[in-house]
Amino acid sequence: MIEQLKLDFSSREVSSRVNPLALFAKLNGATSPERAMKDLCRRARLYCHMHEPPFGLMNVTRMLKVEVERSKHLPAKIRGRLERRATGYVIVVNEYLSWRRLRSTVAHELGHVLLYRSLSRHPEAISALREPEQWAHVEALCDLAAAELLMPLDDLWGFAFPDILSVYNSELHMSLYDRYLVSYTALFKRHLDLGVDLVLLWRAIPSTMLTWRISSAYHKGNYFIPPGMSATKHLFPNILDGINLDESGWRITAPEMQFTFQGRVLEGECAIVDSTPRRAQPLFEGFRVADEPNLSLGAVMLMRFKS
Repeated sequence: MIEQLKLDFSSREVSSRVNPLALFAKLNGATSPERAMKDLCRRARLYCHMHEPPFGLMNVTRMLKVEVERSKHLPAKIRGRLERRATGYVIVVNEYLSWRRLRSTVAHELGHVLLYRSLSRHPEAISALREPEQWAHVEALCDLAAAELLMPLDDLWGFAFPDILSVYNSELHMSLYDRYLVSYTALFKRHLDLGVDLVLLWRAIPSTMLTWRISSAYHKGNYFIPPGMSATKHLFPNILDGINLDESGWRITAPEMQFTFQGRVLEGECAIVDSTPRRAQPLFEGFRVADEPNLSLGAVMLMRFKS
């Protein structure tokens, strides 16, 4: 894509000793690596005529001359990896991934390709990317690429409204899930770019359906989970009291939540996610997209520090 988008890095003067991600930003005429990655992803979508979600990745992989193959031999914890072969880049994904998770994994690895292609004339910078101190930033940058390819922020803002906390409910959650055809994990992480500070996901224990545990937490900053909320404790009583099962399914009757954390007030909204198989599944390129398997009833809480 670098060549096809007619980016000319040869005319830019760079230092051979520069930080590789700073160099990546400079080569793309951006003020930060994040801005550079966002711009490359936006241009890739435009080049491939990806104007409306859900966004397919086939044209992007073709443009970048990247192959994708599924493998049964990857360890269970490895969703995918990027390999450089004689024929070019190959994204190897775990055979056992759901289709939605596969999309997020491929998009993440495409972020690595964009990064390597930008630095292709600077092998010392590519080598520096593999240094341990760079790993966290590189992985975060490729997570950003996946989000921008599959869930562009401008589209998400327009669809989810300026303040997602003011309108968040089960219906909006499932609308976003079907609009972008990504995994729950990818969708929850993207909420953090909409002004949300903390996303908590609870799962109902199948044996009782009224015993809830925190299964995931996504956050900004250096805090994690407010006191009293942990994977070993039940859902807060005032949340549990607001969850009722009626003839239309699980509903939150008192969704407004507030907790104090480090002297600051966290407030938010909570929505029930009923992940039982749906009769009407979204269509994508002529086939039905299944929901992710093995998901139990869950509750999603979006929280923000009160100003």
